[in-house]
Amino acid sequence: MTDSQALGQRTRKVNIDYGLADRLNREVAEEKRKAELERIKNGKKPAEEPIKVEPEVSDIDSGFITLENIACIDASGEVIEKYDQLQVRKDIERDGNNNDMTNNQVIFTPYNAAVHFENQGLFLPSFALTCNIIEALYANKSNAEIAKVLNQYKDKGNGNGLHTQNTLVNWGAKQVIHYPSKSDYTSTGGAADINKQRPRNLLSFNNKRFKDITLDEALNDSNYKMFLQNLTGLQNPEVLVEIGKYFGMAETRTVVSSDKDTKVAWLGCHNDNFYLYTNDSLAHYIAARGVRSVSKGDSQ
Repeated sequence: MTDSQALGQRTRKVNIDYGLADRLNREVAEEKRKAELERIKNGKKPAEEPIKVEPEVSDIDSGFITLENIACIDASGEVIEKYDQLQVRKDIERDGNNNDMTNNQVIFTPYNAAVHFENQGLFLPSFALTCNIIEALYANKSNAEIAKVLNQYKDKGNGNGLHTQNTLVNWGAKQVIHYPSKSDYTSTGGAADINKQRPRNLLSFNNKRFKDITLDEALNDSNYKMFLQNLTGLQNPEVLVEIGKYFGMAETRTVVSSDKDTKVAWLGCHNDNFYLYTNDSLAHYIAARGVRSVSKGDSQ
């Protein structure tokens, strides 16, 4: 073929729909999107699990354990909270003038704990972040210093492992609220701004058939599982059952509310069970642990 013949072939008018491929691709993408929404609506995992780098321990200093690659993921597979480095205080807040571990805990409402830690340059972790912290500590429990912190969720010295969290559940609006604002605490006198560096995150749920049951039972219900994934920030909350067994607890249990009020969320061992509580009043107070986010390369 000569150059002129080749040019004729390239310039000859042909009956090709050049936009067809783009339209087909858009239609396929839309069908995938609709299918994914349907999967999520039915309480199933996303077709493609989010890529999540496994957390690891990078440092254990005198007062903190540094965890890397912490990511909380909701029921739709979205990352809702992420830290390259997170420093977790090795102990809860205690009365420095009292050496008796059985009665020296400083106890807070979630609101007061948020204010307290922010005044120290720390913050109170959300329920989701705490569950991811516990998962990371559990994966590294062979280290005695790490196991000591993990075991405080079994017993902090006073016979239980209960910790307050920076999360509320609005049972009327059917929303998990990670990092609530002061407006969420108006009924209990919230005055100071809180969680200024942490965006308020609302995650909806359907509480049909909810009741106080074991975590194993709850995860067999699609609505309940979505709620627990949004609450814990874990795509596989089953790990909390395993951790409950490690604590020597009879069961890991969920405790929900039949009210329409906004309730506090807290977790830890009590009596013979590892509990995920979302049913107490905003005035409820319990022990608290502070954490802080650190950019790689920052000095402390």
